Amino acid sequence: MGKASRIKKLRKITVQEKIKDLQPKRWIKDNQWQLIGLVLLVIAAYGNSLDNAFVSDDIYAIVNDPELNSWSFIGKNWLNFIQPFVYVLITKVFGKVPFYFHLVNLSGHILAVTAAYLLIELLINKRVAFLASLLLAVHPLSTEAVTWISGGPYSWHAGFLLLSLWGLVKATQGEKKFYVFSCLSFLISLQTFNRSLVMVGIAVILLWVLGQLRKNWKLLIAPTVMALIYVRKIFSRTPDQFNGLVNNYNNHASFTNPLIQIPIAITEYFKLILWPINLTLYHSELFYTKVGYLVSLGVFLLFMAALGYTAVKKRMVFFWLMFFVIVLSPTLTPFGFGWIVAERYAYLASLGIYAVVGMGISRLMTKKGWEKTVIAIVAIAIILLFIRTLVRNRDWQDQDHLWLAAERTSPSSQQNHNNLGDLYSRRGDLKQAEWHFKKAIEINPSYADAMHNLANTYVMMGKFEEAIKWYEDALKNKPSLWQSQRQLEAVKEHLKSVTKDGSL
Repeated sequence: MGKASRIKKLRKITVQEKIKDLQPKRWIKDNQWQLIGLVLLVIAAYGNSLDNAFVSDDIYAIVNDPELNSWSFIGKNWLNFIQPFVYVLITKVFGKVPFYFHLVNLSGHILAVTAAYLLIELLINKRVAFLASLLLAVHPLSTEAVTWISGGPYSWHAGFLLLSLWGLVKATQGEKKFYVFSCLSFLISLQTFNRSLVMVGIAVILLWVLGQLRKNWKLLIAPTVMALIYVRKIFSRTPDQFNGLVNNYNNHASFTNPLIQIPIAITEYFKLILWPINLTLYHSELFYTKVGYLVSLGVFLLFMAALGYTAVKKRMVFFWLMFFVIVLSPTLTPFGFGWIVAERYAYLASLGIYAVVGMGISRLMTKKGWEKTVIAIVAIAIILLFIRTLVRNRDWQDQDHLWLAAERTSPSSQQNHNNLGDLYSRRGDLKQAEWHFKKAIEINPSYADAMHNLANTYVMMGKFEEAIKWYEDALKNKPSLWQSQRQLEAVKEHLKSVTKDGSL
């Protein structure tokens, strides 16, 4: 047996012994300071977001939803009842106060960070687990899933999915209680967010990497059955999702060439992980020249080559790189049901990259004379990421700050120009409001909501004939926009009364 084969076998034995010998009380005692440190760091990084207001989708899903006052709202979708249950419970006990919704998100992030540590420590070692969890805890890429109330399901489902994987690995030693725990955690994760379906694919790769797939493939039966039930439900709702996307968000779903979409998306996520400066709710600036696209394609091909190499030579690295891909896979479809890039999509996926980075840093620290230098560099990087997260949290403090922050990073976003028009309209700056609504329509000539808002602006300006034109255009593009129909009738009645009074 060659040296490489002996090392590989030894590592596999070491992982399996850790799985077998792990005792909860001893594990908590051995890791208490790491866990306490991670929890305190999460609280410090996101504590300044707890007083933030409701923003964006929060307004529609919480503030303007009267059903949150009724327990019957919980049973409307039995496949995803956890978020409705939490929202109704908070509303019943505290009212629609954003602090308590933010507190739930913060708790979800703590769960995800500690679950990440639990899984990686089991599979690799404490140092890598701490480094990867540390990055997840403070990286500003996580803010959209933590600071934004509507992004909360991304952190909660991540925590339970990681716990499910941990229980599955423990169950490979024949301990039934851990298998039950794994299945229950997966079910909760699915109930929180249906993108937890990816757990089945991740589990297959993980068992293969551990050399357990052939022996323990039956452990995948229950999760697969649960996943298939959810898949059937999702496909039955696809037409409604499509119509909702078009009618409510003026985002006409269409086929996107995956040879263009996937390299650009993967490269953009790498950029956001490495240099998280241009964070925004609307990643609209994904315009690439031919040279830019070729660079993205080159990065993507290098990533694919790394997958091929590590599948043969470094299987644990391969697992975490595949973890990144599999978690992102539902958002990389070419059918246009979501954004090409969104920071919340990368919340759990980024852990795969953090784990690989943690393994690389851990290896550097073992080199003679490198440990102190590496620790200093890591400390500086963590401090800078921590500060960036604090700053980004303030962008989310209310809608005005969020839209103005997005103006700097997403100047070609039709949604944000519509938002800015609303902002300036509320401030009484009707000229600025008019400019932004027109800009939104220029970017998307069928943007009915912006047309409706522009018409409202003209009403406030006293330009009633122009208002009528834009209300009519809004209804042509979105017949279900009853607000435009009501306003149109009101303006016409007003003009009739003015004409009648003027003729007396």
